[in-house]
Formats: sequence, C-alpha cells, structure tokens
Amino acid sequence: MVQNIPEPQTFLLPLKARPSSVLLCGYYGERNLGDDLLLEILINSIDNRVNLLITTNQHFMPVDLSRNVKYVNRRNPIAVFNSINNVDTLILGGGNLLQDKTSYRSLLYYLAVIFYAKFRGVKIILWAQGLGPLQRRISVFLVQKAICCASSISLRDQKSFELYKSWNINIPVICAPDPTWQLPRKEWIGGESIVICWRPTNVIDNYKWKKLFIALDYFQTHLNRPVVWMSFDRKMDEPFFNYLCQHELIPKRLFTKTITLNATSFDKATCCFQKATIVLPMRLHAYILAKLCGAPTCALSYDPKVSAASAYLNSNCIDLEASFDVDQLIKVWHETLSIPTDIEGVNHLALKSLSHNYFLEDKLFSSI
Repeated sequence: MVQNIPEPQTFLLPLKARPSSVLLCGYYGERNLGDDLLLEILINSIDNRVNLLITTNQHFMPVDLSRNVKYVNRRNPIAVFNSINNVDTLILGGGNLLQDKTSYRSLLYYLAVIFYAKFRGVKIILWAQGLGPLQRRISVFLVQKAICCASSISLRDQKSFELYKSWNINIPVICAPDPTWQLPRKEWIGGESIVICWRPTNVIDNYKWKKLFIALDYFQTHLNRPVVWMSFDRKMDEPFFNYLCQHELIPKRLFTKTITLNATSFDKATCCFQKATIVLPMRLHAYILAKLCGAPTCALSYDPKVSAASAYLNSNCIDLEASFDVDQLIKVWHETLSIPTDIEGVNHLALKSLSHNYFLEDKLFSSI
C-alpha cells in the first residue's frame, strides 16, 4: 500500500500579475533523461503567452517545442547572467540542484544564479526541488541564504521538506511527489530482461561494486535472462560501464550476457521497462518510469531521494551506504519478482504530484 503522504502545506502570499518573461534554469540538455522530462513537464505547466528562456547545453536542445522559446548556453555563466537581466521571473525547475554531494561546483553555479537574480530584483521560484544532501557547513549556510531569496518553493520529497522546516524559513512552500509521476502509465508485459540503471557514486567503493555484480551474475544465471545496462545520463552512465569493464569488476560470464542501451526518450525507456522481468534502478527517474510501467522494481539507493521515492510505495530498496552481502541482494531481488506494482499507489502519487503544477500556476499566473 502507498505510504500516507501529507497534504501539500502552503503559506500564501498576495497574488501578483502574470510575468511577461521567464528563465527556466536547470540541468537541461546534458543528455540526462530525467532532467529533460522534468523540463517538458515544466514547460507544459506554463501559459503559452509567457516568453520562455531556457538554460541548456547549446549543442543539445532537449525538448521538441511547438511554442517559440529562446535557449541560453548554460555552460556560459555570462550568457546566463545576461539573460537574467531580460526576464522578470527565474524558475529553478526540478531535480536536486541545491546539493554538494555530486558536485560542489554545480552548487556554486546555481547559488550564483539565484543571488544575481535577487540582486537584479527578479522573482525567484524553486519548482519541484529536492534539498541536499549538503555535506559542508558552508553549503548549508549558503543554501539557507538562497532559499530566503525565493518568493515560493515546491519540494519533491518529505525529507527535503523536513530539512526546510528545520531552518525556520517562512517562505510559501508545498511538498508533493516528483512531477514525473504525472507521465503516462504503460502496461507491463515482462519476461525479457533484467534492466539495471546504475550510475557512478562515491557512496560505494570497488569492493561493493564487485559484490553487486557477483550477486547480479548469480541472479542472471538463475533467471536465464539477459541484462540491459540502461544509461539514463549518457555522459556519466555509459563511460562508467566501460570503467567497470576495464577494472574487471564485471564477471566475464555476466559481461557476455549484458547489452547497453541509451535511454534517449521516454518511449525508448518505457518500452524496455515494459518488457523487463525486473528493474534494478539507482537513478530516481528510472525507478519512477519502471513503476509507471508496472515492472517489478527494487531500488538501489545512493541518495535519500531514491529511498524516499521507494518509501512512498513501500517497495523493496537496498541502501547502498549500509553494509550488504551477496546473499542478501539475491534474496531481496527474488522477493521483488513476486511483488506486484501498487497501481492504486502509483495513481495516488500522480495526482499528488500535480500540486507542483497548481502551485506554479497560482504563483505565476494569478492575473491574466
């Protein structure tokens, strides 16, 4: 059964007029399917009469749009700052942008964008954000200051909301599940492959990686199904697979049974998940898409956002920061095969996640 999720908590400010131009800032166009799906949902939540600027990798435009938008090279800070001068609203849209676990440089980038927007008098909205992990005291201090610059905030998991409340900051806020739960559901077919969506992470060392692959080798042999290594982030996941091969962390027998697949679109990813015997994702949005397809799914949590998402549906989850052994992994994965997806719970999460859209409409388009 789905875990009880608190009703969105909101503290309303006086309504303001619809903005004329908005800058959407996030990890867009970097060939990360999850972030690009969030961008598509965000764009569809914004009135067509609003002029949009989007920060993206200049070599890759992530969304095919019928509406007229302008793109800003996210890798050129001067171009991004100049674009802030030409808008009246900044939206940091989706993901865990305010964290220093993956990259401290990335955190400083988004903080600079927020502080400059505040300096220029631009309205700031944090949309579907996760807060943390924050491993440095200076990061906590700076993120608190950045949060105070926002006019309103929507958070995508309860842990982020609890962290926010602990800071005693009085900014309008809601907490709702990740917006990608709104994406179309698919019918599970099953029977074809074991799909893994694994990524590099500093929470596990080579010894733990070896245990994961030994367990996967035994599991694959028992099921007699091929393994699909699905890259959700093509810049990180595919090269990491090559790294694992070069360092001989993947057993030879397993390597011969493994194929790689780039998740270049929602349809390509969900087609694979529909046919999967089981999905073992580390990435949050791979977990969500697998559940939308109804596939048996056991998350491997490298980050609190993953364990939070699996807790919503009370589904199996391995904490990678904790100790685990090969037998434990195989046992949990076998158990997962017999656990049906909680369709009612998935639908509940989809409805709850719409709160992000309604909140944005309320804060952005109160007067048309």
